[in-house]
Amino acid sequence: MSFTIDEAYSYMNYVKDTYWNIFTYKFNTSNNHVLNSLLMKLSTELFTPTEFILRLQSTLGHIIFLLCSWAVLKDIRNPWFRLGGFILLNTNPFVLDFFSLARGYGLAGGLMMASLYFLMKYIQSHKNTGLWLALCTISAGLSAMANFSWLNYMLSVSCIALLWAVYVQYQFKNRSFFLKSLIALFLSGAPFFFYLIKIATKLKMANELYYGGRKGFWTDTLGSLIDSTFYHANYPQFITILFQVIIILISTGGLTFFLHRLMIKKEPAEKYGFFIAVSAILVITVLSTIIQHLLFNNPYLLDRSAILFIDLFALFASYLFYYTYSSFKFTIILYVILLCGYMFNFILAINFTHTKIWIQQSDIKNMMRDLDGIRLKKDPAKKDWYVSARWDCCPAADFYRDIYHYTWLNPIEVRPPTLKEDYFFYPENDHDTIARAKYKIIKEYPATGFALYENLDPSPGILIASKTLKMAPSDNECKGVKLVTNPIKMGLYSAYLKPDVYSPYLIFPVGTLKGDSCFRAEGSVWIYFDDFNKKCGEVVISIEDNNRKVYQWSSLKLDRYFDNKEGHWMHVKFGDWTSKIRTDKDILHVFVHNNGKYPFYVDGLEAKLVK
Repeated sequence: MSFTIDEAYSYMNYVKDTYWNIFTYKFNTSNNHVLNSLLMKLSTELFTPTEFILRLQSTLGHIIFLLCSWAVLKDIRNPWFRLGGFILLNTNPFVLDFFSLARGYGLAGGLMMASLYFLMKYIQSHKNTGLWLALCTISAGLSAMANFSWLNYMLSVSCIALLWAVYVQYQFKNRSFFLKSLIALFLSGAPFFFYLIKIATKLKMANELYYGGRKGFWTDTLGSLIDSTFYHANYPQFITILFQVIIILISTGGLTFFLHRLMIKKEPAEKYGFFIAVSAILVITVLSTIIQHLLFNNPYLLDRSAILFIDLFALFASYLFYYTYSSFKFTIILYVILLCGYMFNFILAINFTHTKIWIQQSDIKNMMRDLDGIRLKKDPAKKDWYVSARWDCCPAADFYRDIYHYTWLNPIEVRPPTLKEDYFFYPENDHDTIARAKYKIIKEYPATGFALYENLDPSPGILIASKTLKMAPSDNECKGVKLVTNPIKMGLYSAYLKPDVYSPYLIFPVGTLKGDSCFRAEGSVWIYFDDFNKKCGEVVISIEDNNRKVYQWSSLKLDRYFDNKEGHWMHVKFGDWTSKIRTDKDILHVFVHNNGKYPFYVDGLEAKLVK
């Protein structure tokens, strides 16, 4: 299955950074799911990066989920009810999507199920209570590190564990159990709590907690989960209504059950301890989501960020049907209807080619292989191919360019098909975009509606301005920059960039282009690394207004480029479209910045503006 935009973005931006930067959350973006990124990086250092290798942690999460989802159903003594619960937990096609993606959701789900198993052992076992609670809290904390959407779950399970310890102390005067629980909860939970709250606060301040809905929990969270569970099936509206009614009946049935068994019949709570805990975790997690929206204006969880509710509700429903069956036999009818509907939906949705959310990116892998085949037939000697793609396809295409080591292909660019690309990859129904170029369709991809187009009239465009900077002490731009004797043969001198040092600038006054957004800055630079396994740095195209305020900062990372086979110098070709020029005194800068840990040399920086 082809890599998706978020998986590729994680690989290209986080996996290629250091373990420390990933762990300390150097990146101000919610896309970095820490544990997922760390394990992706570890996999690439142990094995050659492939889709399967980069998704290993999600496969591990699925194995944990399968084993623990069967284990947490052990209190269901009836084997048919236990099998039914296992089906509810493991046949939701939307949840299964994430066990095959390198996005952290699958790993988080597996760790959540593991924490629920340890919670069961903590509640039911009279031995090693501190150990079981510590394992429960650690698993919950790791699930939140795998994906931040599980932070509410981690807080909820910690709260329930504490309440259970208080209950045992009050009911049975078991002081030892209470103290062991407090110590285990503090030692295992506190580090995760402070670490994750710090990151959550950082993301909130950076406005990165943007994904979600604003209409309400029922409409946004529950509505999106029902739609996602149905996958691509176009069921009649009454099926959605029926599903909502079943959810309401199960929820009210749970409340009625507790009132009847605990309040009226006075049965001991410990008889249903784990079921009560799961129910309370589900309720607290729902309430915390609503409260966070009311207090902090956080969006309601939506589709993929809310899949933990699917697992918790399935577990809750499995136990509820089992416990109520002995008193109310008719509930088996509702249970069978639910299971049959689930199985039918699963059979209808199962596939091995795409996921629900990212179906439009399922042909990128095939497209890249097709490109290589076209190159081999058309002009295998050509080493300077250009391809552009729609924005959501570019990261995955660049990922395959990297792991397949397509040295003949320049980094994939996100831009409309104009100027000099050889091929572009766009939807066939995007008529306004593809009409900008003269083209012919090379191959169609019916499953996604995309096509690979050949540009029949590639053009370098109209030159507006150009500049070249040779690194020499006589150049004004080089004053204040450390110049050293060139390591090989590029010239007499090179700029030597230590960490957080900038190269000399190429400066273009662009005020005369005010209001014009149809031009592009492009060029090339030579870079020398002592060790190509330690590539870092970026080429930057920036624009500042007359108040010296930067309003465009295009960063093109040097680790996206392959090393030049002739010696150790790497010839980097770069380019990007500019923002609309704001004032008649705006300045465009082109330079190299060492934003990494290792020094490198820079020479032969040149750039031009093209319309």
